[in-house]
Amino acid sequence: MFKVMKNKDQFSIRTPEYLESYDPFHNSISLNQIAINIQEQIKVKGDSLRCLDSMAGTGIVGRKMREVFSGIEVVFQDKSPGMLSSDAYQNDERILSDVTAIGVSDELFDIIFCRGGLNNLGEDDYPKALRCQPLKKLNRFLLSDKERFLINC
Repeated sequence: MFKVMKNKDQFSIRTPEYLESYDPFHNSISLNQIAINIQEQIKVKGDSLRCLDSMAGTGIVGRKMREVFSGIEVVFQDKSPGMLSSDAYQNDERILSDVTAIGVSDELFDIIFCRGGLNNLGEDDYPKALRCQPLKKLNRFLLSDKERFLINC
């Protein structure tokens, strides 16, 4: 059973003021949760993991993980052209798509992480987003505790 927030498109229009205040919301606790899981996968698969920062927004999570784990490759996915066209992504591989239809090959990524994006989805989109095919078998889709709570209610 999914508990759904009813503000489906609250962040679909990006303003400069929103973009400037976005990064501070990504606190160190949620970044540490993702880092711990990446470290576990590195122990299993080696340090050349291919990761997808799903619903990446400004890309702070993927960039931070790439700083901490220099061997990982991070691809950034978001449905907002405004977010993905920012200077922060100048040299990065980007996927402009909705999370429910990423449009890449099956089993392309070792880890998919998402920090803060799922709380912006509509009720019909949760199951679609969590059935994403780009994730390799037996690996991880990483969610923050808040998102895990939303999905498991």
